[in-house]
Amino acid sequence: ASPRRHGRSVHHTMVLDPVVPVLGEALVKGYDVFEIVGRSLPTAFFKELGTPNRSPMWVAVFLLSNIAFPIAGLKILTSRGRPNRRLAFFVFLVGVVSTAFHWNQCCLGSGSPVVHTWCLVDTTFSCVSGLVYIVHSWGTIRKRILLLFGIAVVFLFDTSRFYTITHSVWHIMS
Repeated sequence: ASPRRHGRSVHHTMVLDPVVPVLGEALVKGYDVFEIVGRSLPTAFFKELGTPNRSPMWVAVFLLSNIAFPIAGLKILTSRGRPNRRLAFFVFLVGVVSTAFHWNQCCLGSGSPVVHTWCLVDTTFSCVSGLVYIVHSWGTIRKRILLLFGIAVVFLFDTSRFYTITHSVWHIMS
């Protein structure tokens, strides 16, 4: 039998003990940077956020609405013709960043400087992804898609008590 220390094998302890504090410290420093950036941001839309419903069921629905991004990314990768891998990558990335942003929003509250920074990061990734889409699809974008996108943008800027629902719809429609 291998020697044990505090219920873990010595090998497991020797390998993970130096790693866990380093990762934890890096995470704390990352949040410190996000807080500093968030405090220095001017008042703008990324500071005027809606407040998600804190009920566990609504938080789950809110976070799961981000599943629309990997589904869209897979659809892009499996489209006929030459799939646009760059666009698929950006769409997947938007889903990851959006989930991180909204997880922090649900945990820390919409007034947190950390959340304001996450909103800025989320908006940046979404805009870059949108630009990649427009450049790739220019000339083939149908008018009804633009109309649907316009309606979706209305849901994006809603900060009412229905924010959890309307922003989830934004994730799906965008």
